Amino acid sequence: SDSSDIPSNVSDGFSGYFIPKPLGDEDPLRSLFEPLSTLSSIVTEVSNLEEAKRESDSSLSKLRREIDVLEKKIGGRDEHKYGADGELYGIRDSCYAVESGKYEYEVCMFKKATQRDKGQKGGGTHLGNWAGMSRDEESGQRVMKWDKGTKCWNGPARSATVYVTCGAETKLLTADEPSTCEYVFTMESHIACDDDFKQEHGI
Repeated sequence: SDSSDIPSNVSDGFSGYFIPKPLGDEDPLRSLFEPLSTLSSIVTEVSNLEEAKRESDSSLSKLRREIDVLEKKIGGRDEHKYGADGELYGIRDSCYAVESGKYEYEVCMFKKATQRDKGQKGGGTHLGNWAGMSRDEESGQRVMKWDKGTKCWNGPARSATVYVTCGAETKLLTADEPSTCEYVFTMESHIACDDDFKQEHGI
């Protein structure tokens, strides 16, 4: 057919076709489609929040690792490992020795207690492993304990008990064996110079 039969323009509504027009302010559909105009900014905001969360999670993981390291240094979550006031922390890697009779006795904090002949450099009799520190209910004195040592012949397993009094320097003062294979020591240490000691002695 001749191209002149094809209309150059079509009236609005012809064959159900309407020219697209922007939604007017009063158009009831405007409120339905309006949220779509902000979708792009919402996607960007969600992306930013997800990135912030990843950064926060990374920071939290780092802090937890640092806390784990610090907890290991102070004895883990067992708040009493280094004493009620953390007083054992400063001497946690220390050993102390005293001579008595023909023997030398050594106690190592958080490790073991040993009896050796004088002059002996290694080995010795195992008096027990660190079992903790408590307070004597009557005197309030700190008491350290090592137990489950080498078993005595026809007797109990060896053990060592250290009674601590206030002193400027941490050192063992005396060693005794009041009962078979039960060793008792006295120690001076600054860890015992606490408020209870001050009150007891009016300092």
